[in-house]
Amino acid sequence: MVQPGEPQVSRYMTPCPATIAFDATLEQAAEQMGELGVRHLPVLKGGHAIGVLSESDISQVRSLSPRGLSEVAVIEAMTPVPYAVPPTMALKRVVRMMLEHSYGCALITDDAGDGAVIGVFTQTDALDALADLIEHGRQG
Repeated sequence: MVQPGEPQVSRYMTPCPATIAFDATLEQAAEQMGELGVRHLPVLKGGHAIGVLSESDISQVRSLSPRGLSEVAVIEAMTPVPYAVPPTMALKRVVRMMLEHSYGCALITDDAGDGAVIGVFTQTDALDALADLIEHGRQG
């Protein structure tokens, strides 16, 4: 539960993130990440998030697999069961969970219960939140 005056994760998330299908290739994912300048893509199957693919996941496959990126499906390299939270979750709780479990990001899913991804909160977003909160603290 968010206390009065406490920021919600939705304040700092990246809204409407790019996504990728589970059966796309890592080559397609790498191209999409490069074009968009992102390091994480929610992985969808049937419109629902089933995992997260990171730049690091692609790098591991690139360095360890004898197959090329065009031969590996996203589902083979993604992190399954992503950390997902509603947009109303307290920012400090999300950041604490990411820190404790070494999560690179949290998927923000709608409160309607259908699990649609409406945003992503990354380590970069967390640093943005920290800078904003420090700046705000100096002003107040």
